[in-house]
Amino acid sequence: MLSSARPAPTCRPPPRAPTSRSSPHAATGKRRGSRTNRVTSMAADCANTSFIPGGCSQGGSVTDSVLGIRTRPGSGRVIPAGLADRVKAVVVFRNPVCGNGSNGAAHMTYPLNGSVEQGARFAAERIDQG
Repeated sequence: MLSSARPAPTCRPPPRAPTSRSSPHAATGKRRGSRTNRVTSMAADCANTSFIPGGCSQGGSVTDSVLGIRTRPGSGRVIPAGLADRVKAVVVFRNPVCGNGSNGAAHMTYPLNGSVEQGARFAAERIDQG
């Protein structure tokens, strides 16, 4: 497990808006603009904050989109280029389900197969490097 030796941030993001479960792909499209707005707002309010965007499955698609990477469900507004040096890492979890695969349970393995801890270590190392 990762230790919690880092001090708590003084600048916190606003609470996450509720999302609809009725249409996950529609929600993914809505989240693209929401994520961009959130990062842009937090960057303005918290000048010393670094960012580590990430996501699992559709959240990974949203992350790609706000970074300017086109995905199958489409694209969205990207975070401003002036914030690029504040993005210290990107952690995305995906599997073939997102590409029309058939193993929906694969998403549940991320916390069990070490992927989550590996992603957290990767992100922590990038923050430590400045």
